[in-house]
Amino acid sequence: MQPLFEAISNSFEATSGAGDCIIVKVKFSKTLSSDHLDFVSFEIQDSGVGFNNENYKRLKTIYDDTKGYNNLGTGRLQFLHSFHYTIIESYFECDGSLYFRKIYLSKFFYCQHKAVIWESCTKVTDAPFMGTKVTLTTPLNDEDKQKFSCQTTDELKQSVLTRYLSRLCLNRDNLQEIRFEKYVNDVLDVDSKREITSDDIPKPIREDNFSINYSYLSKDFDSIITDSTKEDFCVTSFELSPTIIKQNLVKITSKGEAYDVTGLDFSLIKATPRFRDGYVLFLVSSDYLTNNDSDLRGSFGLYSKKDLLAQRGQLFDAGKVILCDDIQDAVISTITTSFPEINEKKIEQEANLDDLAELFSLDRKVLNDIGIQAGESDQSILKRVYQYNAEVTASQDANIKNILESLDELDPSQKSFESKFDRKVKELSELVPPLMRKELTQYVSRRKLVLDLMHRILDKTLSCFDSDDKHHDIESLLHSLIFSKKSSDSIESNLWMINDDFIHFKGFSEHRLLDIEIDGEKFIREDLTAEQLEVINSFGKKRLDSRPDILLFPSEHKCVIIELKTPDKDVSAYISQVTKYASLIRKYSKDQFEVTTFYAYLIGDNFSFDDIIDANPYFRKAYYFDYVYNPDQPVNGGSERKNGEMYIEVITYSTLLERATLRNRIFIDKIANSSSSD
Repeated sequence: MQPLFEAISNSFEATSGAGDCIIVKVKFSKTLSSDHLDFVSFEIQDSGVGFNNENYKRLKTIYDDTKGYNNLGTGRLQFLHSFHYTIIESYFECDGSLYFRKIYLSKFFYCQHKAVIWESCTKVTDAPFMGTKVTLTTPLNDEDKQKFSCQTTDELKQSVLTRYLSRLCLNRDNLQEIRFEKYVNDVLDVDSKREITSDDIPKPIREDNFSINYSYLSKDFDSIITDSTKEDFCVTSFELSPTIIKQNLVKITSKGEAYDVTGLDFSLIKATPRFRDGYVLFLVSSDYLTNNDSDLRGSFGLYSKKDLLAQRGQLFDAGKVILCDDIQDAVISTITTSFPEINEKKIEQEANLDDLAELFSLDRKVLNDIGIQAGESDQSILKRVYQYNAEVTASQDANIKNILESLDELDPSQKSFESKFDRKVKELSELVPPLMRKELTQYVSRRKLVLDLMHRILDKTLSCFDSDDKHHDIESLLHSLIFSKKSSDSIESNLWMINDDFIHFKGFSEHRLLDIEIDGEKFIREDLTAEQLEVINSFGKKRLDSRPDILLFPSEHKCVIIELKTPDKDVSAYISQVTKYASLIRKYSKDQFEVTTFYAYLIGDNFSFDDIIDANPYFRKAYYFDYVYNPDQPVNGGSERKNGEMYIEVITYSTLLERATLRNRIFIDKIANSSSSD
C-alpha cells in the first residue's frame, strides 16, 4: 500500500483544505463468465495546484529538497518498482493560460529510451477537472495484485483514516472532501461509495507529555551512558469506533502521518480489551521523530541498545540518540498510568512471567532481554529463552576457551603467578551466571558423553556392531553422531567436535548440491546453459548430484567441506574429491552466494602423512597434534570466475577425539573450580 499512500500524501500536500477534494478510485475488470474481479488500477485525483513546471522539475530531480526538510521526492521510485505504469494527468494554470500535462513513468522505458519518464505539455482551452490525477496500473508483484483485487472501499477508507489520522485531526474543521469509489468495467458501484467526514474524526480524549533522555556509547565502548539532555514527547489518545480500528493501537507520527515502526513492541497495548464503545488509538509525536524521519516516510533510523553496542570499534558512532527501548518503555508507562484497564493487563503479564520464571528457574533479565509479546504462549516464550541461552552459552564457551588458552601466558615460577591465576579464575566465574551454571554444566556434560560414544565407535565396542546392518559401519555411525545425515539443523549437531563455530553456520548433511537452498533460495544457478550442462554431465557423470558428507556456509562467501572416511579407505585418495566439490561450488553457485574461500577437512585413519606430503609438497605437518594441512590450495573458478583458495586439513579420528576431549575436559575442570570457589 506504500505507493498508494505516497500518491495520497502528495494530494494532501497539493490541497489546502475545505473546498478541495481528494478522490481515490479502485478499478476492477470482470468477465461475463465469472464473478471474479481482477484489479486494474488505483486512481488518485485531487483539486490541488496541479503539475506545473515547478512540480515537474521536482519530479525529474532525484533528491530534490525544495518541498522541505527530509522530503526528497523519492516516492516516484516506489511507483517505478511497484507498478508497470504510473500515469500522471494534470490541468493547471500558468501566466493566465490553461495547460494539460501528461506524464508516464515506467522502468521498462529504460532499455529502449535510457529514461523512465515520458512527458508532454500542451496549452488547452478547457479542462474536465482542475488538479492532478495519478493512475497506478499493472502491479509488478503478483501477490500485490491478488491483495489489491480483494481491496474494498471500506478497507481503503479505514487504512487512510488510520494512516492520516493525526493530519485529519489537526484539520478537522478545515477538511478536504475525501471520497473512495469502486469501479467495475469503468462503471461506478454507487453502493460502495465511501467518504471521510468530520464525523469520522474524533477529538482527543487526553494528551500526556513526557521527556526522554539522550543516550550515548561510553568511550571504552562497554556501556551506554544516559545524558542529561532530553527530548519532549507527547501521546495523544483518540477513542475510535470498532468499524475504524479492531484493536488498541500505538502509532508513531511524523509530518502529519502515522506509522508502525520496527523495533517498537506495543503488543501489550494491542492485547488490552476495548474501552467502553470502542478502541483507543495512541499517537506518539515528537520533534525528535520528525527530524529523524527519512525520505522513505516512516523510516526513523532509531537505535536500540543492541544497535548502539554493536558500533564498538567503528570509526564513527551514532553519537547522542534517543533509544527506541526508552521510547517504548516511556510510552507504555505513560499509557498504563493514564489508563487503568491497560495497567491491569500489564500487571497480569508481569505476574505470569514471574510464575514462569519461578517454575522453570528462568533468569528474569533474560525474559526482559528477549522481549515478551503480550498473549505469547508459554511454549513460545520457553523456546525463545532456550534459544537465547544456547546462543549465550556458545558465546561463553568461546570466551572461556580464550581464557583457558591464555593460561599459556602464565609462569608458575613467578611471584605474581597466584594473583594472575586468581584473576583468570574470577574472569571465568563471571562468564557463567549462577542461573546458567547448571545449564552450562549439563551442556558440557553432554559433550563428554558424545566424546565417550565416539571413542566406543572407534573401538567397535557398541553392541550394534554385532548386527549385519550396513548402517552400522564406523563412517555411518560417526557421520550420524557428528551431523545426522539429510539434516540441515547444525545448531543441534555435534560439529563442535571439529570447531566450536561450526554449529552456528548454515549446514547440510548429505544433500545433493542441486538441492541445497539458503533462506529459501536455490544455491546452484538455475540459468545454466546447454553447454555448461553438457560439461557438468559429461562422461555419464552428473556432477551436481554429488553429495558431500557435510557442507557448511558461514558468512562472507566462505564454505566448509567435511568428508568422513572409514578406516579401510585411504583418505589421501580423496583430496581430489574435496577439490572437485569446491570447484563445482566455485563455478556454479549463484552470484549472491558466490564462494571465494574454502576450508576442507578429511577425517579418517587409513593414510600416511608422508605419502600425502610426497604427493603434494604444499601439505605441511602440524606442530601440535597429529595432522597435515595445505594452507593455500587453488580452486578452479572456470572461465567466468577467478580461482578461489582452500585450506585443507587431513586428520585422524583419534586426533579429532583428542582435541575435542581436551577442550571439554578443561571446560568441566574450570567450571568445577569456579563453583567450588563460590
